[in-house]
Amino acid sequence: MEIETQTSTKKAIFVMKKILILTSDINLKALLNLQASRYFDVEIINRTSVPSSMEYLKSHLDAAPVAVIADEHFPSGSATRIKKELNNFEKVIPVIALLDRLETNLNGGVGFYYALEKRNILGKLDEILSETLSYKSESELQAQEYLPLDLEILLYLNLVHHDCFIKLSDQKFVKILNQGDTFTKAYFQKYRDKKVLNFYIKTTDVNIMVEKLSENISTMS
Repeated sequence: MEIETQTSTKKAIFVMKKILILTSDINLKALLNLQASRYFDVEIINRTSVPSSMEYLKSHLDAAPVAVIADEHFPSGSATRIKKELNNFEKVIPVIALLDRLETNLNGGVGFYYALEKRNILGKLDEILSETLSYKSESELQAQEYLPLDLEILLYLNLVHHDCFIKLSDQKFVKILNQGDTFTKAYFQKYRDKKVLNFYIKTTDVNIMVEKLSENISTMS
């Protein structure tokens, strides 16, 4: 006798992992976003204060970030404070603290998953994130032509260091700024009023931007 069997045709649903970045330093925020998004399959949540970070975490328990990257200095004491908040949280979420200097007093030395100096962040951060995030595949990296860049960093830098594009669809990007253009507050406000949060840069230009942002951090540290 033949026995009829039934196989499931359900497809696995891929849920992209998240990280939360806590800093009010626009330069650092841009560097972290570029560095994480170009190598990893990740959704990035940006917050500028401990209360807004905790509000997000509490309202997203079912899909909480796998890590929090927190700037200890902007706002002051943020990494220490959010680590203390998370000590009593419903989920275990590791905190990576970013410091101007590793010898910085961390208000009692609460245990961080990692503590990194901002000026030495490149390379080491990728290694740490790889413990919880998946690297993009070689084919994904080759197909990746553009990465988003927050308009705030363009306003902060004032001078455009690379061509910038606006995204019309997943396949269509149109150049909006040329290398060497000045990005004014009026230009920033024009696009914010249109609900545009990001322009895009070519992945071939990312290294230029990362180097510029890293230089700014080294100068300020």
